[in-house]
Amino acid sequence: MGSHRGAHSRPEHDLLLLAWAHETEPETHFSDADQDRIDPPFRHDNGIDNYGYAILEQVEQFSPQLANSGGFIATTCGFYGTTPDANP
Repeated sequence: MGSHRGAHSRPEHDLLLLAWAHETEPETHFSDADQDRIDPPFRHDNGIDNYGYAILEQVEQFSPQLANSGGFIATTCGFYGTTPDANP
C-alpha cells in the first residue's frame, strides 16, 4: 500500500485483508494461546478507537472509494518473528 506505511493488503477468499505491522517488545513467556490474542486497539468491534480506521485513513489518500466501501467485519491476528536485522 505504499512504501514506509507499514501496511499491506491482499485478497482473503471473497474479502480484502488490510494488515499493519506492529512492533512489540520481546515476550519471554509467549505461549501458543498468545498467538490468538487480539488486544482492544486492534479489534474491529472496538468502536472507532482501533487501528483499522488508521489503515483506512491511509487507503483514503490513494483510493477513497475503497476506503469507504464497506467497513470492517472481522479481526484476525498473527505472530511473525524476525531477527535483529529484520529478516524472518
